[in-house]
Amino acid sequence: SLPFIGHAASLQCLARGSAPLRGLLAGALRAVEASLLRPAAEMQGQPARGTAALARLCRAQETELRGSALGFLTAGLWAAEALVLLQRVAPAFSSHGPRPPLGGPEPWPATSDIVVSFDPHEDRFFGRGLPDLVAHAFGEGRLPGISVRPGLQCADVLVVRDSLPSPPFPGALVYVDHEAGIGPGRDAGRLDVLLARHRVVYLGVTEPLAETRCISRYGSAVAQARRTCAKVFSSVSPWPPSGMKLTGRMDVEPSPTLTVVHVPFASSSFMGRRASTPADLATGPRPFLDKSRFLGYTAYTCVDHRERLFDLLVNAGAASGAGPADALSRCAGFRSGHRRTRNHTRGSGNEYLDEAVDLLRPYRFALVFENKLVPGYVTEKIVSAFLAGCIPIYWGSRIVLGMFNPDAFVYANDLQVGGQASDDFAGSDPLLGLELVAEEVLRIATDDAKLRRMATAPVLSELQLQRFFSWHRGVADAIKVPTTESEDIPTRLSKALEEAVAPRRRMGLCSDGSGRICAEAY
Repeated sequence: SLPFIGHAASLQCLARGSAPLRGLLAGALRAVEASLLRPAAEMQGQPARGTAALARLCRAQETELRGSALGFLTAGLWAAEALVLLQRVAPAFSSHGPRPPLGGPEPWPATSDIVVSFDPHEDRFFGRGLPDLVAHAFGEGRLPGISVRPGLQCADVLVVRDSLPSPPFPGALVYVDHEAGIGPGRDAGRLDVLLARHRVVYLGVTEPLAETRCISRYGSAVAQARRTCAKVFSSVSPWPPSGMKLTGRMDVEPSPTLTVVHVPFASSSFMGRRASTPADLATGPRPFLDKSRFLGYTAYTCVDHRERLFDLLVNAGAASGAGPADALSRCAGFRSGHRRTRNHTRGSGNEYLDEAVDLLRPYRFALVFENKLVPGYVTEKIVSAFLAGCIPIYWGSRIVLGMFNPDAFVYANDLQVGGQASDDFAGSDPLLGLELVAEEVLRIATDDAKLRRMATAPVLSELQLQRFFSWHRGVADAIKVPTTESEDIPTRLSKALEEAVAPRRRMGLCSDGSGRICAEAY
């Protein structure tokens, strides 16, 4: 019975056209939840009682699975879904407090709204903070014509990070990209694979299909083996790939689409921050903070270009009297003689986001180079530096100049090419010109007037706050400029969702009694 249990939750999407079948599946889930999963989580499993309850339910139903529907319920799909189910329910049922039923809330909402849902348990896995983002961006009637129902597998739209829907799912996905991006090694898989299966509204970088390459590494062979090269843009994957056949779900004609709404991790990281909101990013002049230490460096992945610049700034700071430069996490440059304050909470939920701000507070500057240069890729690092009252030293996508006030941070990419405008698509070597970056930082650090101007400049304008952070409800209260439709993230999301779910379809057993699975518009 376990394989059937595993797939039953997803099969409820198919059962909307057959009330007896839906009743059978929903009853099976309730029986297993009450008799097997919850007792097993408390080490009080009673499998015999649960199996007997399932048998009684099956015998009591007159629903007959026939034709292609029965063929669809293969042992392979059952087993795969059972594995996913068991991985996800174990932490959920071992915790105290109410939990949504496995099959989602009942009944299906009688509404013409676009129904948005998400996995309530995703916050326990890789999608930390996802429920908060959904609540801010879609909840409490914020968008007309859109309603939110947690844990509904058959919604029009699922907001996901790693908890992807199992087949069949005829709706659209809102994919919220985090720091790592979508690529090999992620549970979610590659974006081009997702696009072959689903219509996707993508919240992340501006070029989600970008490919990168590694140019060079710095230091000895031993140092190179310990460190990662900084990756730069190389090309954009063609979509659809040449010769690729797009396959849909059962009788549904495939219509894969990708709509990009630029919400980089610098913005979406606030769904995981507990000590701050986007409204804490100053839109007006800031007070000057007299700080005792020169430079803080918080990096968990030791990428060669920022390791090299950290060494240069350590030496330059000591020689000029600018003050000490400290490594605050796992990475400490190519030399090991720098003071290190170990970041112990990295990887423990979202605590590292708030901890990074606390670690950087004593410093005038923060080294916040990105791991890679992809158009539109801006992560939480520069935001943490601003929240800590530091001057960020930033390397990454040129789009950062439109997200934040260029007078409030050091943009390394332009300095590396002699003050000229850099290009996200050029693929320049990240290790070249780092000496020029170090020289500019020292000029600012040793010139009191320059230091004060940069340290007190507004972090961003109200228009930038609205354009890149307005998914958060706190932003609406913080800005005074009139909301413009083109700059407001919720408005852009609403339009993208309307396009992604049109025509809206549900799946169920065909009305001709053949037992096949059909898609119906509504």
